Amino acid sequence: MGIICVFVNQKGGVGKTTSAINIGAFLAEAGKKVLLVDFDAQANLSCGIGANPLKPGIYELLSGIAEYDQVIKKTIVKNLDVIPASIDLSGAAVELIEQKERNYFLK
Repeated sequence: MGIICVFVNQKGGVGKTTSAINIGAFLAEAGKKVLLVDFDAQANLSCGIGANPLKPGIYELLSGIAEYDQVIKKTIVKNLDVIPASIDLSGAAVELIEQKERNYFLK
């Protein structure tokens, strides 16, 4: 069974993206399969591992435009994949306003 690790903090500049990239790369190098999901419209994680501005990405997945197998991108690091973000993700918050039980949408 997989382990989900989330790096979250409302304050910017605390090392969330840097930590996610480095810990993800370390685990991948150690032989673990890693999927990084960029949920930031600034797409710094995607840029940091060379996956910008690949589409489709997380916005297209959330919107139902694309399927999982279309959004998972391989990286140059063995065992490390990414679902990239783009500026389009900034519109998702507005689009999900009328989603029924939107607080549980990602679950």
